[in-house]
Amino acid sequence: MKSLKRTFQYFRNILDLNNQVLEYISGAERALGGNYIFDSAFLAEFVTDVCETTREVIYNFNALTDCHNLALYDRLESIRFALEDIVAGGVGIYGQRLTLPYELINRDLDEVVGAKNANLADMYNNFEINVPNGFAITVKAYELFLEKNEIIPKIERVYRAGGDTAFLKRQVAEIFEQAKVPSELALAVKKELEVFLNKLGRECLLAVRSSAVGEDAERSFAGQFHTFLNVKPQDLLDVYKKVIMARFLPEVMDYLGKAVDLRTSPVAVGVQEMIDSSVSGVAYTRDPVGRRKDHIVISAVAGSAEKLVGGHIDGDHYMLSRTFPYHLLSSMILEKPVSEPLPPGIRPIDTGRLNMRRGSSYLDISNLKSIAEIAMLCEKAFGTPMDIEWALDKKGNVVLLQNRPLGIQPSSEPIHKELTMLLSKFPLLLDGLGHTVQLGAASGTVVRVDPEGDMDKVPVGAILVSRYAHPKLSKVLKRAGAIVTDIGSATGHLATIAREYRVPAIFGTGIATMVLQDGMQVTVDADYRRVYEGIIEELVEFETRQDWQYMEEPELKALRRALAYVAPLYLTDPASKDFSPEKCKTIHDIIHYCHIRAVDALISKFSSLKALKYEKILKLKADLPIEISVIDVGGGVECSSQVNEVSVDQVKSVPFRALLSGLVRQEAWDMEPVVFGMGDLLSSMVRPVNMLTNPPEYSGQNLAIVAEDYMNISLLLGYHYNVIDAFISEEPDYNYIYFRFAGGFAEEKKRKKRAQLISWILESFGFVTEVRKDVVIGKLKGIDKRRVKKILERIGWLIGFTRQLDVRMSDEAAVERFYCSFLDHCGECL
Repeated sequence: MKSLKRTFQYFRNILDLNNQVLEYISGAERALGGNYIFDSAFLAEFVTDVCETTREVIYNFNALTDCHNLALYDRLESIRFALEDIVAGGVGIYGQRLTLPYELINRDLDEVVGAKNANLADMYNNFEINVPNGFAITVKAYELFLEKNEIIPKIERVYRAGGDTAFLKRQVAEIFEQAKVPSELALAVKKELEVFLNKLGRECLLAVRSSAVGEDAERSFAGQFHTFLNVKPQDLLDVYKKVIMARFLPEVMDYLGKAVDLRTSPVAVGVQEMIDSSVSGVAYTRDPVGRRKDHIVISAVAGSAEKLVGGHIDGDHYMLSRTFPYHLLSSMILEKPVSEPLPPGIRPIDTGRLNMRRGSSYLDISNLKSIAEIAMLCEKAFGTPMDIEWALDKKGNVVLLQNRPLGIQPSSEPIHKELTMLLSKFPLLLDGLGHTVQLGAASGTVVRVDPEGDMDKVPVGAILVSRYAHPKLSKVLKRAGAIVTDIGSATGHLATIAREYRVPAIFGTGIATMVLQDGMQVTVDADYRRVYEGIIEELVEFETRQDWQYMEEPELKALRRALAYVAPLYLTDPASKDFSPEKCKTIHDIIHYCHIRAVDALISKFSSLKALKYEKILKLKADLPIEISVIDVGGGVECSSQVNEVSVDQVKSVPFRALLSGLVRQEAWDMEPVVFGMGDLLSSMVRPVNMLTNPPEYSGQNLAIVAEDYMNISLLLGYHYNVIDAFISEEPDYNYIYFRFAGGFAEEKKRKKRAQLISWILESFGFVTEVRKDVVIGKLKGIDKRRVKKILERIGWLIGFTRQLDVRMSDEAAVERFYCSFLDHCGECL
């Protein structure tokens, strides 16, 4: 039997080691954010440190849980294998795949699936934007096809022999017509296609598009490769050959330059559900030709945009503002022949004498704003002006078809002196407060957010302002221009998300929520921890341009690939059946799983009290109507080893002292005699028998197991039980309170009302609660030290206040009446 001290030491080790891992991640993310220069040795050291420390986390967790989580070692080894491949210059575990579904693709897999696939899938997976369902046939498949058919030497002979363009095209086409798709590639594509169609739940036509490495990235390759629409699934492999054949056509060879090695710019292929579009078009997040760069430009045509992007037809044109709510600034609506069918819902205003429709816009205001929002999300994700292709499907949903950097030349960059003079003209709202979590600058409208409130309406580019850097804000952070908080840590979960999405962030200002009000127009300069009143586009452009250039460095791409296996947190819901060792995808998942389940294990072990006979138990000397015994597992009390009592003044446990400060307040305890009804008496006659035959595992004497920063207290108060488990540190992400209440003397209806009252009060403190009959379970985590202490003090008061309250719950209004009474008497608001 492990001693309680040893058990708690495993728990403390897990927390300390978790913090080390988060520090390693934070350091790598700061390097990725541009805080300092690094090299390949830094990446290798980071991988070694994070994997070895995570292994120690798993060891201590298994020691705490009696080796019931050994599967975590297998997950760590799988992640380590991918990381070591990246350190060696590879691209991770997917580098050898012949096909890859969009669900597994991100932007940094461009060398595996080509830039077009990578860019599009990244927006789907990280920003939940509508994109066509699909999968990639990878660069590895392309290389296999070329090798098995000896394509490269055959193409080289064609170009050495020479000839006019038409002759060269015929020669290349003949080589590919005779080529055979390797059996392993054909099988891989067949299986991926079956999975794709099964997931879709129906047969569909396909769009088959090129996705070369570098396409839609440092080179656009616009119009150079081939796209095939309305492809039948059974024709996919034949069309695949035609797409990769385009890489060797004379116009592409000229585009790449005669000296380019034929082995460069390998071609992956995107296979997508064909979108039956009523309207489609193009959007630029900045006007590429006009003098005004602060506009979004949208073009639209009926049906497919293939002829529009090919320059064969023109379309309707719209100009919108770049900030929410994306006001329509101007439009140019083309006349449309009466013979041309209009999309559903579009009505002509007038038919002129030339048999042309007038005023028949392809898009309404809501469509335009949806396209603008998607375009700005793409710009935010890639940190540069973007060119996107979109479609409006038959249900009216905007679907992103393609996204690539626009490639416009920046306006002249202001020199530092000019920028400093410009900034001096704008009032400073915050200056030098808090700490920088992620570098960068952003302008926009202030939106105050509450982690427990409705965040669905947060617009793209908003400047989020919050009291706490709570992990729940992560679901809207990806849409934000920047975030500023009163309280928050650079190693917390939200900080990791801010760095992952490169959202400029300043945490811990102390006063942001008092200074920055909803609707204000501000500019955040996270580098210098400043917030200016007003929009300063010059500063934002200056910071963004530097960031874009930096992020394309090879070392940065390698670190970004590595962090994809380390930093993201996918395992977020402990109540889900997927919250298990087998579902851990990243290092962060592993340490988060260990932390959450370690708390559960500690509560279970300390509440069962099986190890009591091995521990020294002290009596608490306090002016309380109950007796409490104390076991110290590490710095929880300060008294001589010869004594068997401890006073309140000798309690050094921060959470236990906070709870006692509420418990010892005499006015909190309801000591008045109560009148029992017949139903209460009948209930009490049955319940003791039930309790003796089925005692709760947390029953027994009133016992507090304490350390300097930890408390687990079990209380038997008449006919009900309380368990409170709490941890307090300077790191908000590790702080938590677990509260459990069960039982009572009165009849069931009254006990349920008391449970509901306790739930309401806990929720007013910020708890997430669950009520089952007379049982209340409340959980609160991720809050700062001061607030945890305040809440524990109120819980101490709550224990006394609700002691005999079940018998008094005599009418339907009792819950609300006692709720108001408690809040009126328990002191200042939290």
